[in-house]
Order: sequence, then structure tokens, then C-alpha cells
Amino acid sequence: MKILIYQPWIFMKGGGEKLILELAKHLSKKGHEIDICTHLYKPDSTFEELSQFNVINLSPKSRSSNKKILRGFSLFLDTISTKLPLKKYDLFLVSTGGIGETIVLRNHSIPTAYICYTPLRFIHDQKVREITLKESYSRLDKRIAFGIATFAYSFLEKISWKKFDCPISISSNVKERIISGNLASPDRIKIAYPGINPDEFKPTWEYGKYFLVPGRINKWKRQDLAIEAFKIFCQKNGSFKIVITGHVADKDKEYFDNLRKDENEKILFYPSPNDEKYKDLFDNCYSILFTAVNEDFGIIPLEAMASGKPVISVNEGGPKETIIDGETGFLVEADPSKFAEKMLCLANDTNLLREMGRKARDHSLEFTWERFGEEVEGHLAETLEKRKN
Repeated sequence: MKILIYQPWIFMKGGGEKLILELAKHLSKKGHEIDICTHLYKPDSTFEELSQFNVINLSPKSRSSNKKILRGFSLFLDTISTKLPLKKYDLFLVSTGGIGETIVLRNHSIPTAYICYTPLRFIHDQKVREITLKESYSRLDKRIAFGIATFAYSFLEKISWKKFDCPISISSNVKERIISGNLASPDRIKIAYPGINPDEFKPTWEYGKYFLVPGRINKWKRQDLAIEAFKIFCQKNGSFKIVITGHVADKDKEYFDNLRKDENEKILFYPSPNDEKYKDLFDNCYSILFTAVNEDFGIIPLEAMASGKPVISVNEGGPKETIIDGETGFLVEADPSKFAEKMLCLANDTNLLREMGRKARDHSLEFTWERFGEEVEGHLAETLEKRKN
């Protein structure tokens, strides 16, 4: 097949970029011809391997803003005004999490599939909606404007979803959002779990005395929760450190700067690390802390478990589908004291730490990019065959 993959933005080393990279590699290896198109491409700050593919930058001078709502509106304008040369391809694959799916409004003349990270969370994730309204739309006039904008978007969203021949969800958590939003019937939605490369995250079985908090640094990942938990932990065990590492986008610099007010010899920051540094931090940490708000799926817990590291995660979203509580890690309430309790549990019992690390490694092998690629490839072939018939 000749396949065009659409990803709205490719500008950092995030989960979406990793997913399309691994999928493109798999499909290319299987003999399919892959092109990738996007409205924002920054090759210097994303995965270098993406440069091996033909990445088409649809908006070289794309509008951008540090405010998420303005960036989202800019993308919306781009998607509804873009006409792609689909006649050159056998199949169109959209890969995004909200707003980007409106690209199909003008582009659905060939078999079309959709890998959905999540429908727009402002609308379909109650927890995110409540936080957004409280923090950014407390005034009545702003709430009215927000309501009108989301109502209009919901109308176009439903039209967009009807044009997908094959919706693919990355988790049961996301599938439930799709169903509750009446975007697609349960029987139409496929699930394909993202994964890891087992050889990329091989355990060293070394456990340095620091907890690692990896991932994009922003308020939705709640690194502040991890820091507060560590402060409580330190009241009973002062021999550990905590390391916060991940990409910092321009829009998140204010949040990052506030976090760094706590920086000292025990609370360390490594913003936007290179691949070698990131891997080294994984190899030598004691355990991974994962604090994201109702994460759609979550690659980081898998990377941690593949590295033989137990994960202490919030009992929310995707991690509930990958972490076995009490065996490969812990699932706890989003409460600093609850995190601190499990951190102390591991710090005081290295035998438990190592046992959980071994189980975590074994369990992670159920989630691989190879399996993800095979499942998605099968769904794409089925989609093409159905349209032919």
C-alpha cells in the first residue's frame, strides 16, 4: 500500500511522534510506501529517525502561540482549509488526539483510518474539563465563549468521525471516551496498544538512589505532585534524590520555572535531555514516578517496566491497563502522601524492589511496537479490502 500519514504537529519527542515513527518504520519494513504530512515540523527537536521518511510540512510558516486555545484554533483553521493530494495514495491514516481529525472534512476520498490518542479532552475528559474551566474560564463571559466554541467544534467533530472507515483507539480508556461522546459505536472501534522496543530498554538491574520523573514537563503531567511527595518522603528517608526530566515547550516554561523554585541538591532537573542522557537516567534510577492527569495510555510506564523499574503511578487512565498493582508497580491516589508511602515501601525493601522489577520487565514484553505495528497493519489492510468490496 501507498499510505499517507497525517500528524498535526511534529515538533518534539513526544508519544505521538514516537508512535508514528515506529508505525512508519514497521509499515516501511513490510514493503509499504509511507509519506508523512504535518502542519508543524521541527526536525531538530523531534526524533532524528523521522528524517528517513518523506515528511511534508503543510504550513512552513504555521501560526503558533504559547496559549493552547489559540494554537488549537490555528490548527483547526489549518485542518479545515487543507486539501491533500489523496489520489496518489491507497490509504489515508490520521494520527492525532483531538482537533486534528477535522482534516478529513475535505480529505476522505480514499479509505481512511484514524489512530485516536483521545477525542478532544476539553470536551470528553471530565477531569480535564473541570480543571480547564476553573483555571482559565472562571469569568462568566469566558465560560459562555468556551461553551459556544466547544459546541461548534462538537458538531464538526461528529461529522468528521463519520468519515473514518476504521477508528483505532490506543487504549480502553480512550475507547470509553469515544463511546460516551457518541462518536462511534463500540463494535466499530479497534484497540491497538502502543508499546516499547525491548532491546532499547534493557534492564541493567542497577538501582541508584534517586526517583525519576520522566516525560513532557507541563501542568497536565503534574510533576509538582511528584515533588511534593518527595518532600514528604524525605522527612523519613533523606538518602534519596528526585530527578525531573523531559521536553519543555515554550508554552510550559512558566510551569517549569515555578517547579525549579524547589531545585536544590536533592531535587534535580534535566530539561530536554538528549537520548543518551535520557537512557542513562532510566538505567540507573531506583523507581519511576508517573503523575499525569488521566493519561490516555502512557508510554513511560512501559519504558520503565521494560527497564526493570517498578512504577508508582496515579490510579488513573491508561496506566490502569498496563501496571499490575502490587506486582509490577503501585497504583495510588493522586495524593503526595500516598506516593510517599509507596516510595518508602520500595526504599525500605530492596528485595521487593528487585522482585517487582523482574516482574515488570516480563510484563512489559506484552506491549511491543512490533505487535502494535502488526495489529494496525491488519486493520489497514481490512479497511482497504472493505472499501474495495
